[in-house]
Amino acid sequence: MEQKIVFDKSGCKVTWSHTLALWLWIGWITVYLVLLMVLPPLLYFGLYLQNAACKSILFYLTTTLFVFAVLPCERKVQPQWAKDIGDWIAHRACEYFSIKVVLEDEEALSKASPAFFVLEPHDVLPLSIISFSDAVSSIKGHKFAGCITSFCFLIPFMRHFYSWARAVPATKEVINDLLFSGVSPCICPGGVQEAALIAPQAAKEINVYLLKRKGFVKIAISHGVPIVPVFCFGLQSSFDFYVIKNSLLKWIGRKIGFMPMIFFGAHGIPYGPAKSCPYVNVVGAPIPTGAKKPYKEVTDTEVDVIHAAYIEALKALYERNKAKYGYGDIKLNIH
Repeated sequence: MEQKIVFDKSGCKVTWSHTLALWLWIGWITVYLVLLMVLPPLLYFGLYLQNAACKSILFYLTTTLFVFAVLPCERKVQPQWAKDIGDWIAHRACEYFSIKVVLEDEEALSKASPAFFVLEPHDVLPLSIISFSDAVSSIKGHKFAGCITSFCFLIPFMRHFYSWARAVPATKEVINDLLFSGVSPCICPGGVQEAALIAPQAAKEINVYLLKRKGFVKIAISHGVPIVPVFCFGLQSSFDFYVIKNSLLKWIGRKIGFMPMIFFGAHGIPYGPAKSCPYVNVVGAPIPTGAKKPYKEVTDTEVDVIHAAYIEALKALYERNKAKYGYGDIKLNIH
C-alpha cells in the first residue's frame, strides 16, 4: 500500500517561541499547582497580617480568575487576535513535535468527507491530536476539529487557550453538531481508562482501551460517515510518569475526565509540557458505516460489526507500520 506524507514538520529547530506555545497549550496544570502553593502565604499575609501588597495580589488574582471563569470560551465569539494566538500555538506545537501525517489511501480519504477520525493511543496526553486542528490540517476535503475531555473547558485560562487552538469538548452533542455541519471530528476514545493502562517503555507494549468503547461507532453509523483509524508513533517518549493503580483514583478520573497521575515533561518539570520528540500520525483507509439512519434505530448488532472492523483495521495499521517507525519490538494490546 503506497503511503503519502501530506504534512511534515520534521527538522524544525525548536526555539523559545515553541516552548512558550507549549506552555500556553498544555502547561496550565503546572501553573495552577504553583498558584496553589503560593495561595496559603498570600492569604496569611494579606488577610491575617493585612499586608497591602499581598492583598492587592489576591484581589487581582481572584478577579482575573473569576473573569476568565465566566467569559465565553467558544471560538466563534472570540476576537481575531485570540484566534490568531490559537493558530500560532497549533503551528508551533506541530513543529515542536516534528509531526508527520502519513496517509495510506489519500484518494479514499478525500472522497470520505466528513469522517470520524479515531486516534490511538491516548498515553499520558494524546498530544498528536493537534495535527487535526483545522489551523494546520492538510488532508484534502476535510475540515477538522480535535475533540478533548470536557474537563479542559472548566478551568479558567486553560479553557480559552484550548478553544483558541480550535479544540472542542468531546461530548455527544458537540460531535453530532460537527458532523451535521460537515466537520470531521477527531477523538481518542480510550480516555481515562486507557491512561490507567499505560506501560513504561521498557515493558515493550502499548495498551489501548477500546473493546468497550463503542459510542463513537453508533454516532458514526447514525450520520452515515466512515470511521478512520489513526495511530500515532512516538507518543510514548513524551513524558516520564507514574500511575497509581487504585480503583478510587480511576473512578475519580472517569468523573473529571483526567487520570490522576504523576508525570514529568521537558527538563523534568512536573506536569509541564512534553519533551520534544517526533510524532508520526499514520492515517488508515476509511471504514464505511452504511447509510445514514436515526440514532435510536441503530442496533447493537450493527455497532458490534463496525466496531470489530475498526479494531481489526487498527491492528493491521499498527502491524504494517510498526517496524518502519521504530516500534518493531513493541506489542499492541487491545483491552
